[in-house]
Amino acid sequence: MAALRRDLVLPEDVGEQLQYALMAVKEPKTRFRTARHQSLKVDQPQLVDVVRLAFSNFDPDAKLWGWSGSTLRSRFKKLLAALGLQSGILPGVRDLDLGSLRAGGATWLMNVTENPDFVRRRGRWINNKVMDIYVQEVSAILFLPRLPAALKAKIFSLANGLNEAIAFAKNCMQMKLDSGTWFFLACRGVMP
Repeated sequence: MAALRRDLVLPEDVGEQLQYALMAVKEPKTRFRTARHQSLKVDQPQLVDVVRLAFSNFDPDAKLWGWSGSTLRSRFKKLLAALGLQSGILPGVRDLDLGSLRAGGATWLMNVTENPDFVRRRGRWINNKVMDIYVQEVSAILFLPRLPAALKAKIFSLANGLNEAIAFAKNCMQMKLDSGTWFFLACRGVMP
């Protein structure tokens, strides 16, 4: 079942009373063993900004993703390749895929909070044993150091530019610029 904009609650939807986003999970895999109604909480400020930029202007009945799952996987692979993280970059190490985001996020949250109960609840895992499958601290932490130095520098440079990219997108949206012009402006270093 496709997620719709009405399934997503952004800070502006509730008078800025929240500093996070919530999304209803309509049919969770565990709905017959745990809570039937579940939600996801996004509270990392930069990620909240990205979600707001992407979806705040959608109509309530608009799909958050209007294409197939295979299109999403294909685009994610293209994004990884553009970053230089193409398939087989680290021999003997599993390639990154969409599933890496959940495992990586859970591992990051565990490292930041050192609170397995909080991570389990946030990840919507039924028990710690299931959560442990996702939280692979050593494998996640070892991935980045094994990358070639030039590739790591590129990744860090892009990560360090995220706040600037978010500010650029916010300005473009506030000025109601057509999204087709954003790339043109960014390539020329023009900040609207």
